Amino acid sequence: MSTPIGASEIKGLSDQGATFVDLRGPDERASLNNEVPGHINAVFSRESMSLPQSELSKLPSDKEADIVLYCQSGARAGKAQEQLKGLGFTNLYNAGGAAGVRAALGMPATN
Repeated sequence: MSTPIGASEIKGLSDQGATFVDLRGPDERASLNNEVPGHINAVFSRESMSLPQSELSKLPSDKEADIVLYCQSGARAGKAQEQLKGLGFTNLYNAGGAAGVRAALGMPATN
């Protein structure tokens, strides 16, 4: 698993227009009430430990685009990062958990 990037990197990538991808399922996002508006929701399958094809289609077609992945703790983001590297994506970042992303972007812990 990759080491998550820090708050300043998260903020910088956001300012540069990177694509942010929340890998949590809808129930998880709703129960924690901390979904980030404008971010892509691509659910990471815990059964297959990967992003299914239906979710991959939500990602940018440009494999050199900056893509920031996050989940609840960063574990799924690390697994997704490895999967996407294998598919030819080159600029991938593991931002760890959603709480850290929200804090780095100056947002409150919950909506």
